[in-house]
Amino acid sequence: ITHVAAGRISADSTDAVNGSQLYATNQAVESIDNRVGDVEGDVSVLGDRVTNVEGDVSSISNDLGELADQAVKYDTNDDGSVNYESVTLAGGEGTTITNLADGEVSEGSSDVVNGSQLWAVQNQINNSLTTGETKYFKANSEAAAARAEGAESVAMGPESVAAGDNSVAVGNGARAESDGGVALGAGSQATREGMNGAEEAFSNESVASTQGAVSVGSQGGERQITHVAGGTEATDAVNVRQLKSVQAGSVNYDRHSDGSVDYSSVTLGQKGTPTQIHNVAPGIAPTDAANVGQLQ
Repeated sequence: ITHVAAGRISADSTDAVNGSQLYATNQAVESIDNRVGDVEGDVSVLGDRVTNVEGDVSSISNDLGELADQAVKYDTNDDGSVNYESVTLAGGEGTTITNLADGEVSEGSSDVVNGSQLWAVQNQINNSLTTGETKYFKANSEAAAARAEGAESVAMGPESVAAGDNSVAVGNGARAESDGGVALGAGSQATREGMNGAEEAFSNESVASTQGAVSVGSQGGERQITHVAGGTEATDAVNVRQLKSVQAGSVNYDRHSDGSVDYSSVTLGQKGTPTQIHNVAPGIAPTDAANVGQLQ
């Protein structure tokens, strides 16, 4: 069929179309095919690039994983937030941190110190313990070390022993056995316990103190305590000067020529200076003194 007019081309058209219309359509389809081919080529290239990117991303992801495993990280709180106050290092046997610079050593320092700094401190302590010396304390001995055995006790000096609680032993071989006792000087022995309510001599007053005695010697190794100031309170020590003053104002037995006490004789006052005795009660026994009232 020739000389066919161009039919109407629409969705509901029933017209016959001619060859020129089909040719135009074929040309359009061929152009589309070419474009699709070009797009397919571009998509293929893009696919290769995406594949390469995926490989790079995978490599980066692996690197990040390795970096995370090797990194030192802050710990996390229970809610998953970062705990900037805590870092836990891995390693079942602990982790060594090397190449640390010297940290500041001061009262307010929060720096980490390294091994050489600790070694210097340890060496200083060991030297002090070995020689028993500091700038203001010196000791010279090859004897055994001091022993502070009681709770809160202090022992200073070779072979000194502070065995009692809160006791102090100072000196070569000094020994404080009683609680609260103090042994001062080489060979001193502090073994007497506190009064614990017992009555003291002469005054017959009870003393509640639980502190052990202070000893400056031992039996057969007594020491004088010199330069003692005169006591002023009831519990102060007195010196010889005070005792002599008391003796001078006291009535004393006479003494034999060898210096021993003559309990059969009492002389009042100085020789040639008679002494009156006042407020004498009337005598009763044949050996009692009589007062003037009885003699009148």
